[in-house]
Amino acid sequence: MKLMVGETIFTAISVYAPQCGLSEEAKDGFYDRLIAVASKVSEKEVLAVAGDFNGHVGKTSDGFEEVHGGNGYGERNTEGERILEFGFAMDMLVANTVFKKRESHLVTFESGTAKTQVDYLLVRKKDRKLLSDVKVIPSEEIVTQHKPVVCDFKVKKVCQVKRKFIPRRKIWRLNEEQVKSEFKDQVDELLGTNPRSASGSVEEQWKKLKDTLLTVTEQTCGWTKGPPRHKVTWWWNEEVVNSIKEKRKLWSDWKRGLVNKEMYLVAKRTARRAIYKAKTEAEKAS
Repeated sequence: MKLMVGETIFTAISVYAPQCGLSEEAKDGFYDRLIAVASKVSEKEVLAVAGDFNGHVGKTSDGFEEVHGGNGYGERNTEGERILEFGFAMDMLVANTVFKKRESHLVTFESGTAKTQVDYLLVRKKDRKLLSDVKVIPSEEIVTQHKPVVCDFKVKKVCQVKRKFIPRRKIWRLNEEQVKSEFKDQVDELLGTNPRSASGSVEEQWKKLKDTLLTVTEQTCGWTKGPPRHKVTWWWNEEVVNSIKEKRKLWSDWKRGLVNKEMYLVAKRTARRAIYKAKTEAEKAS
C-alpha cells in the first residue's frame, strides 16, 4: 500500500510469516519473496514492513545492534534471528525495539498467562529520524489475542505558495437592478444613444467603447479588495434559491411519507440543473 503524506510517500508491506512448526524451506521461501518485494521499493519512499512475523527478537540487541534497538521483550528464538537477519540484509531496524517502553506497550500477543512479542514493524535505518514513537495499544485487539502496534512518523509539512491576489472588477454586481440601471445611464451619457454615429476609424471607435465600458464598470461595480475568506457564491440567484427550497421541502415530505421518492428526485435534479446553469452563466460573464 502506498500513501502520500505531505511530501513523503509511505509504502507499507503487510506480512504473515510461517509458524514455528512449518518447514525450513517454507520459512526461507517466505523471506526470499519478502526481500524480492521490499527491494523494489524506491529509496525515496519510506518503507514499513509490518505484521505477524511469528518470531521473538528478544529483549536485548546481542549481536544485532544495527537492527535491534535494545528495548525488546522476552527471549530470542530461531525465528526471531531470521527477522533480525532480514533486517540486517535490507538495512532496516525493528521499530518496536527503538523506544524504551513498559511491558504492556511491548507485548503484542496475549493468551491466558502467555505473553509474547511477535508483531513487528521494520523501517529503513535511514528513516530512523522520522520515528517519534512506537508502542502497543494494550486495551485494543485487531484480531483475536493480537494487540495493535502504533508507529508515529514525523513528516515534512507541505508549504503552500501564497497566490498573489489580482483585483477584479465586480461585474456580477450588474445583476443588481440599481447597479445595472446606473451602468446603463452612464454608458449612454458618455457614448450617446447611438455609438455607431461617433466619428473616427473603427479602431478608434472600438477603443472608445472599450475604455468607456471599463471605466463605467469600475465606477458602478467597483473592484475586489482581497481574496474571499469563503467560497464566493455570487452566482446564487432567485431561481437557485427557489429550487433548493423546493428540494428540501420534498425531502422532508418524502421522509414523512407525504410524497413518493420520485417527486423528491425530480426536485433534486431540478435544483442541480439550476445551480449548474447559474454557475455557467456567471463564469461566462466574468
